[in-house]
Amino acid sequence: MGALMHDVGKLDIPPELLTKKDTTLEERQYIQLHHIQQTKVILEKYKFPENVINIAYHHHERINGSGYELHLQGEQLSLPDRILQVADCTGSMLMDRAYRKSGKGLSPEITKTELAKMPLDDNLKEMAINLIEKHYPLIQSRYENIKKEYIPLEYMTR
Repeated sequence: MGALMHDVGKLDIPPELLTKKDTTLEERQYIQLHHIQQTKVILEKYKFPENVINIAYHHHERINGSGYELHLQGEQLSLPDRILQVADCTGSMLMDRAYRKSGKGLSPEITKTELAKMPLDDNLKEMAINLIEKHYPLIQSRYENIKKEYIPLEYMTR
C-alpha cells in the first residue's frame, strides 16, 4: 500500500509545474520535497497504518543517508523502504518525463548504468538491473498500455 500511495502528495502540486518541460533545479527540488511531506500529511489524515506511511515517506531516502527528508541510512530503512526506493528510481528513469528535453524515458542501457551508481541497496539494484536486462520489452509494453489506458494524454504531451 505504501508503494501505491508514495506519490499521492503530488496532488498538492500545481499540475502546470508537474508537466512543465523546462523546470529549474529549484522547482524540481520543491516538487521532490513537498510531495513527500504532503504524502505523509495525507496518509496520516486518513489514518493509514504507520508502516504504510513510512514506506511512502521514505521513498527518497538513500542507503548512505544522502536522501531526504530524514537522511535515514542502512538498517534504519526497512526492506519495503529499500524496495520502493529502487523501484521508484528505476521507473522514473524508464518512464517519460516532461522535464526531459526529449520527454521520453531513458534507454535501458543508460538506466542500468545510472541505477548502478545510485546510493541504493546493492542487492536490490542488481535485481532491478537483471529484470531490465531480461524483461525490458515486457516492461516497456506494459508501460505503453498503462499510458494509453490510465494517463491523460495532455499530461504526457506537455
